[in-house]
Amino acid sequence: MFMAGCKTTETKTASQTPAPQVAAQPVPPQPAATQPATAQPATAQPVAVQPAVTQPAAQPVAQPALQTTTGTVTTSEAPVEKAQNDSDVLVEVNGAKLTRGQANIQVEKFMAAKKGQIPPALMDVARKQIIESAIDQFVGRTLLEQEIKKQNIQVTKEDETAMYKELSLSLPNGTTIDDMIKRNPDKADQIREQIANLIKADKMLGDKLKVTDKEISDFMDQNKEKLAIPENVHARHILIAVEKTDDEKTKAEKKKKAEDIRDQLVKGADFAELAKKYSDCPSKENGGDLGVFPKEGTGAPVPAFANAAFSQELKAIGPVVESEFGYHVIQVLDHNKATVLTREQVAFQIKQDKRDKAVMEMLEQLKSKASIKYLEPRPANEDLEGMPAMPGNGK
Repeated sequence: MFMAGCKTTETKTASQTPAPQVAAQPVPPQPAATQPATAQPATAQPVAVQPAVTQPAAQPVAQPALQTTTGTVTTSEAPVEKAQNDSDVLVEVNGAKLTRGQANIQVEKFMAAKKGQIPPALMDVARKQIIESAIDQFVGRTLLEQEIKKQNIQVTKEDETAMYKELSLSLPNGTTIDDMIKRNPDKADQIREQIANLIKADKMLGDKLKVTDKEISDFMDQNKEKLAIPENVHARHILIAVEKTDDEKTKAEKKKKAEDIRDQLVKGADFAELAKKYSDCPSKENGGDLGVFPKEGTGAPVPAFANAAFSQELKAIGPVVESEFGYHVIQVLDHNKATVLTREQVAFQIKQDKRDKAVMEMLEQLKSKASIKYLEPRPANEDLEGMPAMPGNGK
């Protein structure tokens, strides 16, 4: 979704197709590089292909007895009232453990990104959903990584070069994976590891991902309306949010803060660093990068923001723009004319769809053979109005 968590899209606009990305973390940061939903194939791989939690799992304190049966998901036989500890093992997958402390780290990151957007009455539900999402993603991720290790799948330099080229089909025109890494230097190792895991998954899936010329032609003949890529821009911003309760004095102070930030940028300050320091939008984690978006329709921002972004000169630091969400400092990185998807891009989309399906099928097979132990019974997700989408719940 455009500006996920920034609250800058119009509420009447439907959410667009998941934005292209190298991989989705349990609680994203997502490398920003997204095409409009109708224009660009999504590249977000299933979260299960992600690298596993790297923090060492602490030894669990006394827990309810868990019966282990190969190929069976088990939980404690009866609820046991006890204090929650960071060392509690929430789930164990063939010996690999996710502790409550590790999951809580994801909770705090998500809550920090969504500050002010989750109604107080839904806070507890939100925390529970994030925990459940972390558990689900850990299970899938761990099973795939264990299978990759079992098959001793390796990644060569040639594999990396080919995948970098393939993934560039999902990025803004002329942008490469290396460009994305440069814009997110603090996530460079994470992005490279995600790409390596994607390569390993593709090797494991093999011919299941093969795309034929007939499939490409059939898709293009049957989906002509989906091939059009509207005019779009690739931009980043810094948002100083304004609350409904702010009085005129507070608004003036916030506008002054935005003007001061703009002055620093005009004088040469690093945009990404200031975004991470000052922006009230979760895109701050990506240096303010919003990816690519159209001026109107699905995935477009509110008119005030769109009009400014589509009228600005490339690379220039535009004047402070006011929208109903606050004050924005915008920089347009690229401006693309309307065009249509190429056969290469269509092939990329078809392969991604096949990958998603094949990974889910493989996970079901691996789960049927695995020993998976949960500390507590799995609850049904509660999707409550007024709460931002939880990570990994498909929203």
